[in-house]
Amino acid sequence: MVSDTALATPALQNHTPSPLRAILTLLSQVFAVFAFFMVVTLFAASAARADNERPLQITPGLLLPLPDPIPPAFGYDDSIGLPVFHALSGRWWAHTLFDEQGHAIWHGGQNTDSVVLRIDMKGQFSTRDECNYLNGSFNPAGDDGEVSVNPMMASTLMLCWDEYPPTIGLTRIARFEKEGFELRLFDENDRPVGFFYNMHGLAALFDDLLN
Repeated sequence: MVSDTALATPALQNHTPSPLRAILTLLSQVFAVFAFFMVVTLFAASAARADNERPLQITPGLLLPLPDPIPPAFGYDDSIGLPVFHALSGRWWAHTLFDEQGHAIWHGGQNTDSVVLRIDMKGQFSTRDECNYLNGSFNPAGDDGEVSVNPMMASTLMLCWDEYPPTIGLTRIARFEKEGFELRLFDENDRPVGFFYNMHGLAALFDDLLN
């Protein structure tokens, strides 16, 4: 008796599925899907490139005028929108300090002691009160040279045992003059409070002279 397997023709035996053929079929399907996505991606990129190369078209009336800039609250000129440095901004080295009667009580450069007044572009200042740090701010300066210090100041509270240079009479300041590298501060009665030199200006001047 002949079995069914023996009666099978070669053609039927060739159509018997095998694991290798199934893997090849799966790979061909994956490749087809990948190729499809590649074509779609290239088409989208080409369309986007074409849009970017089109000339820019502006419809009349589409652009709205910009609002007026907010003027700064410090410095001389409040008619422009650009930041304006405070009139006293700089790093100032005191060469003479005066008492309330306008008498000179201290001169810089006689020893290693120094009194420095640092003022940033907004008028915020820092200096020393004996061994303590003192911080505050100048009010906006006027065109006529009027200027004053905001009475709200902050200071460290350390006990100071050594001798220190006198403190700048900041609360007495009512007017200033600037000439070259020099800053002169006066009270409301035009008595001098302190005379200073611009440290960066002097450094540049001495650097040119020494070189």
